[in-house]
Amino acid sequence: MYFYHKDYFVGFSANKMLPDIRNVHDEKQEQPSFFLMGGYKFLQYTSSLLLEPSVMIKKLAGMDPSVDVHAKLYINRLNWIALSYSTTNKINFRLGLRLYKMLYAGYNYEYTLGDIASYNFGSHEIHLGVNLGLIGIQGIRNSRL
Repeated sequence: MYFYHKDYFVGFSANKMLPDIRNVHDEKQEQPSFFLMGGYKFLQYTSSLLLEPSVMIKKLAGMDPSVDVHAKLYINRLNWIALSYSTTNKINFRLGLRLYKMLYAGYNYEYTLGDIASYNFGSHEIHLGVNLGLIGIQGIRNSRL
């Protein structure tokens, strides 16, 4: 379930609700995972900046619950910089740039803060994507897609 308003959003999802069954006599070990999220948009009427803090509470199968705190800063509603912290001892930095119309490029860096940090220099990801939600924003029209 997901509720989206121009000022805020709230959502709940669950996956693996039904266990995988290979044989009738197999023991069912899969558990469902649950996600609860919410966020609010600040500064959206006063400038070209939009600040969107959010929180996600996760209960993954077989693990303790965790909380992710996230802050995303939109620049001109099309580019963004984000920073996240997770109670699983991870920090995440992201940025996204609009390349052309609905085409985006993104970068993600995640660093682990726990005991494994001395063995790990973090992970890097590069993304390329299409944002279908841009129709009607900043002069983008259906006829020019």
